[in-house]
Amino acid sequence: MQWYSRKGNECVDNRDFGIYLHTPAFELAMIVDGSQRGTSGACLAKDWGTAVVEAARTIGTFGPEELRQLLLHSHEQLRYRYLAETATYAIAWVDRSGSGWAMSCGDCRVGLLNTDQKNWLTPVHTLANAIDGPFERRHALLPSRHTVTRCWKATRFDQPAVVEFNLGQDRICLATDGHWLEHEWLAKPLDELADDASCLVLDHDALASSQETGCSNFQMVSNFD
Repeated sequence: MQWYSRKGNECVDNRDFGIYLHTPAFELAMIVDGSQRGTSGACLAKDWGTAVVEAARTIGTFGPEELRQLLLHSHEQLRYRYLAETATYAIAWVDRSGSGWAMSCGDCRVGLLNTDQKNWLTPVHTLANAIDGPFERRHALLPSRHTVTRCWKATRFDQPAVVEFNLGQDRICLATDGHWLEHEWLAKPLDELADDASCLVLDHDALASSQETGCSNFQMVSNFD
């Protein structure tokens, strides 16, 4: 497992958060990007990711609809604590057969990574591509890409998008827009990034190959009870 996260040069603090759950039946990873709105974006990112994963570990094997309901319930629990803050997020779930699905809301993404390329699976919800379809590299240069059309917010629950996949020999990758867009698509050096940038890559034997990241904004959870 690889986790990388750094504060953006134009950010007050690092408001990204990553969390990974390992159970006998499945693996679940989540990445959250708290916006610079409000003063508690980092706390929202951590509380949202932790609430979702802690709930997921108690219900066993489940599908996208069950996770939507879990997300909705967690949103109700947190919404009055974070009235000013917003966040985007992405989730990846895969069982022991390699069948999986990804869920996203906003501009965090889930992709599959092999030795040759990275294939981003989940859509991007921004004003830049709201009318003309899938997010493309030309959209990355538009100022309107900074306005997301779906996100976590206190006033309403935005429905996340769902994409199914088969893992095969690939690895799962989750990233915030500071990493996949600003660093990878726009080719900005890591030390020149304006936004927080985080990336989580899961190996085929993620728990065995995991290493201490030294990052306070990442957690690993296991459930073998």
